[in-house]
Amino acid sequence: MKNKDKTPTASILIITGYSGAGKTTVMACLKDLGYLTIDNLPFEMFADFLKHVRQDTKKRYSYLALGVDVGDNEFINNFLIQTKELKKIIPYELLFLSCKKNVLIKRYSETRRKHPLSDKLSISEVISMEMELLDPFKAHADKLIDTTHISIHQLKHRINKLYGKKSTGLNLHVDIISFGYKFGIPESANLVFDVRFLQNPYFVPELRNKTGRDEKVYKFVTKLDEFKSFITNLEKILNFLLPLYDQEGKHYLTIAFGCTGGKHRSVSATKYLSSMLKKPKYSYSVSISHRDIDKS
Repeated sequence: MKNKDKTPTASILIITGYSGAGKTTVMACLKDLGYLTIDNLPFEMFADFLKHVRQDTKKRYSYLALGVDVGDNEFINNFLIQTKELKKIIPYELLFLSCKKNVLIKRYSETRRKHPLSDKLSISEVISMEMELLDPFKAHADKLIDTTHISIHQLKHRINKLYGKKSTGLNLHVDIISFGYKFGIPESANLVFDVRFLQNPYFVPELRNKTGRDEKVYKFVTKLDEFKSFITNLEKILNFLLPLYDQEGKHYLTIAFGCTGGKHRSVSATKYLSSMLKKPKYSYSVSISHRDIDKS
């Protein structure tokens, strides 16, 4: 988490770079991280908008990402002059996305997209022209990411690492579902755990008509030695998996627990795991639902 006594160093980002180097991916990733993203704001509005952000007392622009596409020499020179002056008033970070020319040519040939500067020039010529135009931006960048040899997933991971919240798990939401196998496995489940190996409270007369929401059923299930062993091993698995899902930029993960009817064992397991993942050492965003608890 950011230090509450300091302004975040990346509260305002300006993103630019070579066409085809990954700006669209970066802007989408920043949006997922909670940034307000504005792409291709007209140059004549840029300075006024940043001044408006500086004067905003409601803090509606705490995290702001502004995408800038190449224009021409006059645009770039004026932009750099104005933003240098603005930086004295409102701190921002300039992120530049670079890439080797031969890789950009390959990307354009594969996607068949039109280069924003292309007219009657070949793709090789127009990329060379853009690189020359953007040299001043590249020289003044606070951070530079070369996307030549990295995949989209690796780029997302880099952006998450640079600009995501620092504490573990805050970018990943975990949805935990209980269900009954006789009604089918939930289609949305990413990880499914069958808890039918546990002793069934259904066959305990005083528990049969209750559910895992009831404290007596919950204690019955969670105090079983088999459950304790299961949850110990499950925690090891999740300690390994969840940070990797988070690292890969996955924002939603659904874990499902299934028992026969979806009323006792799966509901208790869902409740237990939810409490565990909400503890300070994890601090994941967690939601739970019991799909089949009211079915007969």
